[in-house]
Amino acid sequence: MSKHKPQTVDLLVTNGTLITMDVQRRIYARGAVAVQDGVIAAVGPAAQIEGAYQARRVIDAGGGVVHPGFVDAHVHLSQHLGRGTIPDNWPEEREHDQWLPYWTQMEEEDAYCSALLAGLEMVRNGTTTCCDNGGRFEAELNAGAMAEVGLRCMVGEVCWDRPPKPGVGVGDTAACLARLERLLRRFQKNKHSASSRRGFHVDKPLG
Repeated sequence: MSKHKPQTVDLLVTNGTLITMDVQRRIYARGAVAVQDGVIAAVGPAAQIEGAYQARRVIDAGGGVVHPGFVDAHVHLSQHLGRGTIPDNWPEEREHDQWLPYWTQMEEEDAYCSALLAGLEMVRNGTTTCCDNGGRFEAELNAGAMAEVGLRCMVGEVCWDRPPKPGVGVGDTAACLARLERLLRRFQKNKHSASSRRGFHVDKPLG
């Protein structure tokens, strides 16, 4: 009987301590992951996966831990360059003393660099998906930065109809809703890249 020909995939990560997080919470001391078109095709013992798949690219994990990517459910991509600028002993109501000039003086290149840095730090620490709380500019900017890094991202936009400071307002309630509707149309759900989130920040009842 002829030997079964291995299936070709894009990527094979092998020789890793594989934490599956499946229902049985299986861990393989020497495991492997096969990936095709950005989707996990198979996981299991390295000998089994290596026998069933051949890959265009192979990564030897060198015994390192291989696990599902973390999800950062609340990140501020546009504010990443401002970390550490607010003293820990400041009361919360003083935060705009720092964030208002940071926010209003930021240019698109600054925001893009901020998002890139945030993305690079996330992937370095095992995060592969994030949810942005709303950027300084239109969501396309942060979506582009996340695509360059290779993260999945749920993007958002800040829409204040009753802003804490006049310089950060978007307009009336109708203008805010129109902006969010544009966001939803622009970023449909996509398993590989960016999708949109409907973000409302309400300080007082609308109306």
